[in-house]
Amino acid sequence: MIDSLFVFKIKFKNFVKFGHLLSARPVSLVESDALFSALLNTVSIYYGEKETNTLVEEFISNPPFLISSLFPYCKDTYYLPKPLWDDFISNDTKKQLGKLIKKRTLINVEDFYKWLTKNENYFLQRLTTEQFKTEKTSFLKTVLLPKTVLDRESKSTNLYHVVYGKFEPNTGVYGFVYFKKPEYIEKFHKYLILLGKTGLGGERTFGYGQFEVVEYAPVRGLLKDIFLTKTDFYVSLSLIYPEQENFILIKNSLLAYDLTKKGGFICSGKNQISIKKKTVTFLKEGTSTSEPFRGSIVDVTPENAHYYINHKVYKYGYALWVPL
Repeated sequence: MIDSLFVFKIKFKNFVKFGHLLSARPVSLVESDALFSALLNTVSIYYGEKETNTLVEEFISNPPFLISSLFPYCKDTYYLPKPLWDDFISNDTKKQLGKLIKKRTLINVEDFYKWLTKNENYFLQRLTTEQFKTEKTSFLKTVLLPKTVLDRESKSTNLYHVVYGKFEPNTGVYGFVYFKKPEYIEKFHKYLILLGKTGLGGERTFGYGQFEVVEYAPVRGLLKDIFLTKTDFYVSLSLIYPEQENFILIKNSLLAYDLTKKGGFICSGKNQISIKKKTVTFLKEGTSTSEPFRGSIVDVTPENAHYYINHKVYKYGYALWVPL
């Protein structure tokens, strides 16, 4: 099973335009549903309607691979969402250091591993260190770039500024992909490379969001160890849309969770269409449960979509759990 789990690292070539750049504490830089939509759109552009439909049908019935959201890395240090379940930490520790715990949404992979193994003594020491207090988990600097717009009536130009992101040197984002069908290992790599040419995020026509894949390989080291950890709870590395038929069982198994609403405009091929998808609610990364569940793909096609597109619109909501 673990041999089918790959890690991929990407490095952006230019500015990026992500919708949550003004958010102080994003959990992930690109959420799993957005990554899936971007991959699907890339398949549509480069491979055509037939392969896109085949891929969608597979994901509706039995997904050939599962993806995580994308998280930051700096050189060889990787960051993951802080698990939302923290009952192994005593109330006394929470009273003393609770603000430090709550402040962090991302932790490095070693801290994540210690969290999975419920090592309270480690965190008693770690939380008080200056290294933990000052550790950077965000390497995306916001940049204000000037833009001009032409007034149609007066013909005068007006100056305004737009917020973009720029990654620091030797940083970027990475993610995991677990292959249920081995024939997709090479396919997914090609999809990623082509997505790098198309770009992630907004204003891709200006070249923003383009990237190169700097690593694509089976997991190893501590990144592998976390997926093999023997523990009695599971942590999600993706957004999850719980399967409705098992909702009661899922609700009873949840230990800690947070929610996020996702909507947005439809992007079909190279065209963004000015109608919005249905808004749906997901469980966020870091969601913790005593029993893993599958998640699902959800139809977010708006009622009037048939006037603009000839296909349905889906959002990815399958779970990728640690451990596997």
